[in-house]
Amino acid sequence: MDLIVFYLLCIAGWQCFEKLKLPTPTILGPLVVISMASFFGMNMAIPIWVKPVLSTLMGMIMGLRFNVKLKGMIKEILLVAGWIITASWVTARLLVFLGLTKETALFSALPGGIVEVSLIAMSFDADTFVVALLHSSRLFATMLIIPFLAKRACKESTCIAVEGELSAKREWLAIIIVSIVSSVLLTLTGMPASNLLGPMLGVGLYIRVRDIKLEVNRNFQNYVQIGVGGLIGLTATRESILGIPDYLIPIICLNIMLLGSSLLLGFILHKTTAWDLTTCFLATAPAGLTPIVILAMELEADSGRVAVFQILRLATVVLFAPLEGYIFLSG
Repeated sequence: MDLIVFYLLCIAGWQCFEKLKLPTPTILGPLVVISMASFFGMNMAIPIWVKPVLSTLMGMIMGLRFNVKLKGMIKEILLVAGWIITASWVTARLLVFLGLTKETALFSALPGGIVEVSLIAMSFDADTFVVALLHSSRLFATMLIIPFLAKRACKESTCIAVEGELSAKREWLAIIIVSIVSSVLLTLTGMPASNLLGPMLGVGLYIRVRDIKLEVNRNFQNYVQIGVGGLIGLTATRESILGIPDYLIPIICLNIMLLGSSLLLGFILHKTTAWDLTTCFLATAPAGLTPIVILAMELEADSGRVAVFQILRLATVVLFAPLEGYIFLSG
């Protein structure tokens, strides 16, 4: 029953944002409505299978558009990796100055996933509630600001559209099998966001080898996206929202540093490459892999290139967080 209520609220938020002509209504509409419902005490017990299923479906959709070559992108990749490490280090120093402990400041400043960073933070005795609170504020600020800027940038540049025709039923059956198998296999490795990354990489490789183009039904994609938007909204608890005033200054400073520097970096990428501004803004956005790539598809940016840089952001944080923690705390 809760799942039905959850989806009805998601649909309501989607339709409301659609009528108001706000950007990316399939993500922002459910996100805002579900967050409000959680704040006012509506506790929805969503089955545990919903997130992996939606992640796998989203990974499949992303994989069908994942057509990008890393050759010629090494300088940009190194630039973004360097920005992630430097921006998090400088932001952490600022948060320490504002009164947070070194442990809490560092892991609050790392622009990675809430779950992954919080787990690492626990091993360093950081205040995980504050870490989750500041990460949530970064996610929501990014999801509220980036769509407006990206949509405006899209009008001022040429965005890449994805074309294709519906393939035979056997091709779709193969795509579904590849999605499930790649999702399960990557999950067994323990890699973060495996349900999303597995199908994206597996399907992307499949369509490249087969040299085919498939187009997902728009309504199907919308219902997957609103589910993802609703799940993001569930991460905002009443406690975390009520805790905002106590950490308002650190939250503001964190978002100015990380979001502001990401926009500057996106503009630099735009000026130094032939990539459109929308793609550059989304490639450097410090938010979740899934919602940012969904935004890229909604705005017809280069979702494959955006996915590469969002994976890079996640991998850089997960791989370097423990080492950065030891160095930062010993300094």
